[in-house]
Amino acid sequence: GVLTCALTFFILYRVISIPAENAAFQTQTTQVFYSDGKHKIGEFAQQDRESVSIDKIPASMQAAAIAAEDRSFYTNRGIDLKGIIRAARDNTTSGSVQAGGSTITQQYVKILYLTQERSYTRKVKEAILSIKIHNQLSKKQILEGYLNTIYFGNRSYGVQVASQTYFGKPAS
Repeated sequence: GVLTCALTFFILYRVISIPAENAAFQTQTTQVFYSDGKHKIGEFAQQDRESVSIDKIPASMQAAAIAAEDRSFYTNRGIDLKGIIRAARDNTTSGSVQAGGSTITQQYVKILYLTQERSYTRKVKEAILSIKIHNQLSKKQILEGYLNTIYFGNRSYGVQVASQTYFGKPAS
């Protein structure tokens, strides 16, 4: 059984390639200014987002996201088997979906490369792609991408727009 699982994983890892990024989650808000370059006329956006580098996101915000979403972020390899098993156990015993076992990397992969479809096929692709992304990007790059793409409510995508929306200040 273990050998079959390992072989299946190896084949899937080789067969599944990283797809193109979802364009909607890469867009940023376009800001239009008068010819003086100082006074804003308005802004246009499919999703209100302004990406910032990880260096402009306070360590406390980074730590809060990790504490809330994926405490094993710095030690996992894109997936957290213990978290998946715990979520499966909790969901089975409760009779409904109560918990998720997705890591920050898996959430980032789902947003940027996959759809919101709820299926085992998508979850398997998500897990494989998460391991691939983990092998290609640093933890800082993954966290930066995640914090710049996730939805914070009130039509705010990414930490910069969320900070401006809720606090009237830049994320930094």
